[in-house]
Amino acid sequence: MENKLTLNQRIYLVSKDIVYFNLQKKILDKFNWELILMEDIYDLSQIDETYPPIAAIIIDGELLTTDHLIILNKLKQLHSETILFLMDHFSTQALSKALQFGFDEFVAKPNNILQMKLLFEKKLFHIND
Repeated sequence: MENKLTLNQRIYLVSKDIVYFNLQKKILDKFNWELILMEDIYDLSQIDETYPPIAAIIIDGELLTTDHLIILNKLKQLHSETILFLMDHFSTQALSKALQFGFDEFVAKPNNILQMKLLFEKKLFHIND
C-alpha cells in the first residue's frame, strides 16, 4: 500500500479524550502519520493557507455547535482535500449534524482502533473504492 501522505501532512483530532488520542496515535505512528490533539474547535481557526496540507480532521461531536460551522467552512475552502470526520454517539440528531456541517464521514462512538484504521485506509488511500 502506497502512502499518499507527505511528511508535512497531518491529522487533527479535536477531542478532550486523551485516552482515545493516545490509542489513535499508536496506530497512526505505525504509518508515520502525525496526529495532533486540539481540545477546542476554535483552535482550528488558526489554520490558514500557509499551513501544510491536512489529511483529515476528526471532531468529537460532543464539542460541536452551530457556532463552529464558519470555522469548518473556512477550512474546507482553504484545504479542500481535507477529509472531515464527525465522531459521535449514533443518533438521527448526530447524523443530521454531520450532514448539516458537511462532514465527509460519520464514525459512531464508541469505535475501536481497527475500525478507525480501516476507515483511514479507505478514505486516505482510496482502498476498496
